[in-house]
Amino acid sequence: MIDYKNQFDYIIYGATIPGVVLAIKKAQENKSVLLINHYGFLGGNITESLSCLQIIDPLCLGEITAQIFNALKTKQNGLPAVGDNAFLLDPEAVKITLQEFMEQVPVHVLYHVRAIKISAETETGLVVSLSAKEGVLNITGKTVVDTTDEQHLQMLLRGKNIEQQKYRLNVIIRSEHLSFLQTFKPKALIRLGINRYWMSVVLPVSGENDAAESMQQYLTVISRALVDRNDRLQVVPVHADMIGYPRIEEHKMNESLLFLPEMLTGSFTEEEAFAKASRLEGLT
Repeated sequence: MIDYKNQFDYIIYGATIPGVVLAIKKAQENKSVLLINHYGFLGGNITESLSCLQIIDPLCLGEITAQIFNALKTKQNGLPAVGDNAFLLDPEAVKITLQEFMEQVPVHVLYHVRAIKISAETETGLVVSLSAKEGVLNITGKTVVDTTDEQHLQMLLRGKNIEQQKYRLNVIIRSEHLSFLQTFKPKALIRLGINRYWMSVVLPVSGENDAAESMQQYLTVISRALVDRNDRLQVVPVHADMIGYPRIEEHKMNESLLFLPEMLTGSFTEEEAFAKASRLEGLT
């Protein structure tokens, strides 16, 4: 049971690979940590939008990140290699592996909530207001770190959504008709096993709201077409996958609020979650 009246040393918003690694590291340093996620499972866009294709250099991983990588390799079909340092992660294996790591450290995890406000308290830290099933929760942290892929807290402070960002739809399909799958003009189509494929299609829209609507339309079209051939969608995402990361003008209220892009020097793609986690692990 989480005591929301307590102040946490770290509130980490976003259970992405970098978010999970940071939470584990701070817990190992005897800091009190609250890890927050909008959905009821860990993994960020790898498990939420099926951004499964990841570029990972095993020789350049931090200690905790390498432990997660090696644990994934022990799972059946958890980490099949599809090229030089290119791996197609099984989203269910990622969920299970990260949950196993969370159970080994004293990290509080809060699911099914979304930040609606951040306010500064000079004496006690920052207050993050969360929309939850039981109402609004106000939780205080000495340091708040936004590790979401979409930079949700930054967008919340700016009071607007991302309008010009491009998105893609990622799905896992069971099909005996490879040539038919090519008719969807996928950005990527990778074989996972016998008659099993990961397919990524760029959506012809920009903006989060348009992407959500377009994703549902594409899923309907693909599903109907597959059923006609006795094929099926095997795994679908909970939201569309952002292509690249948005460039957002920095908007900070104080030094206790940290954003992942400003903490990491250099640019990263959506396929480099493990590289981001390793860089973050080395900095904090």
